[in-house]
Amino acid sequence: MNNTRLEYWIEAIECALEYIGKEGILSKTEIKSMAQNLQNSAEQEDMAYGIEHIPNPLLSEIEKLKSEYNNKIIKLEETNLIFRKNVAKRLNVRHEDVYLDGENVVYDRKGL
Repeated sequence: MNNTRLEYWIEAIECALEYIGKEGILSKTEIKSMAQNLQNSAEQEDMAYGIEHIPNPLLSEIEKLKSEYNNKIIKLEETNLIFRKNVAKRLNVRHEDVYLDGENVVYDRKGL
């Protein structure tokens, strides 16, 4: 059997029957049929209670933080480019040849 969810429900039913002392009263086919029905029911639970339509506040917060982070990265890259262009202009090199290495400004004069 490749369906691990179905296997879960089969085992749950077998355990429940054993717990109440009724193991063996249902055939393997009956247990499998009951497990399939419970699996379908469990898959529909979100729709029954509207859970799938209720936004998760944590996911909303994560998306907000991702957006803020991406905006900060864009601003940082823009600032970096302006800085590199200013340094390049003063050193009379191309801005593509100026980069930051940790706290150091490095430039390459090969392009000259």
